[in-house]
Amino acid sequence: MVFDLKEASQNERYSSTPPYSNRGALNTEESPLRSLVDWVSCTLKKFESVESLISFIGLEFDKFREVESGKYGYKKHVRFGHIAVYYDGNDDMGMFLDISGQGCREYEAFGSLTWSELFTKIIAKDFNFTRLDIAVDDFSGYLKMSTIKAKVKNGEVRSRFKSAIDITKVQLSDGSSGGETLYMGSASSRIQIRFYDKKLEQESKDRVLDEGLDHWVRVEIQMRKEHANAVAFMIAKNPDSIGDCVLGILNNYVTFCVKSKVDSNKARWKVAKFWEKFLNGVGKISLSMDAPELSIERSESWIVRQTTPTLAMLYTAFEGDMTKFTNYLINGVNKMDDKHLEIINRFRLKQDLELFTQDQYHDLLNKNVYDLVGVSKQIKKTS
Repeated sequence: MVFDLKEASQNERYSSTPPYSNRGALNTEESPLRSLVDWVSCTLKKFESVESLISFIGLEFDKFREVESGKYGYKKHVRFGHIAVYYDGNDDMGMFLDISGQGCREYEAFGSLTWSELFTKIIAKDFNFTRLDIAVDDFSGYLKMSTIKAKVKNGEVRSRFKSAIDITKVQLSDGSSGGETLYMGSASSRIQIRFYDKKLEQESKDRVLDEGLDHWVRVEIQMRKEHANAVAFMIAKNPDSIGDCVLGILNNYVTFCVKSKVDSNKARWKVAKFWEKFLNGVGKISLSMDAPELSIERSESWIVRQTTPTLAMLYTAFEGDMTKFTNYLINGVNKMDDKHLEIINRFRLKQDLELFTQDQYHDLLNKNVYDLVGVSKQIKKTS
């Protein structure tokens, strides 16, 4: 199968095909592979105001804050987490929507549209996608970074790319690995493919993951310009085609194979079994709107299932000294930061509760510490 990103015609790009709803929860046991949108950068023109553009993309303007700085030739921007809209450029520049990888997860939590719905609306406007990343997460163990790197080092790869870059991140505090990434293609080219151990990366940031998540390797495909526009159209037209889209790109750009002892022609070498299995799975996946990252529900489930015996053991060992537990909570509150605010607000959004501003959040953390200190003092008085 050869994938041609230029197949989408100009007429089709402006299709108003009804979008599909694909907000489904992730179950890694049932879905060993999952695809997702992981970066969106797009120029949009003919909007009267920043407020109208933000409403157009399915977000609320009052969640954004004004920033008196810009980039990409724009003088100012508004920002909500990792979602930014740049404006105040030259007359012909319009506005620039920039959603990073983390911003994509925030959009899935706070936006009112699916990616298919969003892209369908965008391609009906005067638009240009400058960057679009899609990713495939492997939870089953099809892909192992050690195997991928060994294949590259041994020359057992057929590819349209000429070279690869292998980068390993090391924590200076203890020498432990903070992640490893293999890059194929340059970041400025039309397409770059990246393989990395997402589980290791997340753990190095002290993030709690789904219970039972033993393997998580991500393949990211970063596309620019006409490639980004073509894939955005495909997602708009049918998000269930994302598997075939990813499969076509990977088949066209990289194949891991098995070196022959008798044939020096790499074109005739057999495809590695792990790569065949992975690609067969990729062809069957659709676009997801849920990431296996920390949430209130998952945190509560992890506490209930994994830590209650340990908590009970500590309670017994310290002969019911509850001040130990209030001190644990005080220490935890003091370590909370803005990423915890994001998780809390995702939960409050689902519960139809008012979202915390940063000021409200920090005031609440201070109150929590004050209340916990008071509880601790009361426990000491009565013990």
